[in-house]
Amino acid sequence: MELWVIVLSAVDLALMGGILYIIAGKKTQQRPGPESAPSRDHIKELESEITGIKRLSSELERKKAVFERHENTMDERTRRLDAAVKQAEDSAKKLEALYVSERNEDMYSKAVRMLKSGTPADEVVRSLGLLNGEVDLISSLNNYR
Repeated sequence: MELWVIVLSAVDLALMGGILYIIAGKKTQQRPGPESAPSRDHIKELESEITGIKRLSSELERKKAVFERHENTMDERTRRLDAAVKQAEDSAKKLEALYVSERNEDMYSKAVRMLKSGTPADEVVRSLGLLNGEVDLISSLNNYR
């Protein structure tokens, strides 16, 4: 086990020495000399690229603003559409309730007319599809029996 400790220490020292050698080598390479000065053509080319990047950046900002306007418009239209759908659903529920109410009222009116004319309660139940209790209630409320 002690042998592994010695081997790992040696590897660590070698790696650290290599890293220090690389760092020292880069520092000597980074010192600018007269032969490594950028040329005017190179500077103009870099300035041209910077100008192009600035132009593209402003175009991107403009398109971002347009996109945000469209996004806001879509959000507003979605809110309006949701409100219209909600209103349509509410109207449909009201119409359905009115239809069911009128249908039931119509059935009960028919039941009253049939009972007035002397039709037996069993016949009213069969012909109108009402429950026995409903027909009994109508009959007892109007004293048709």
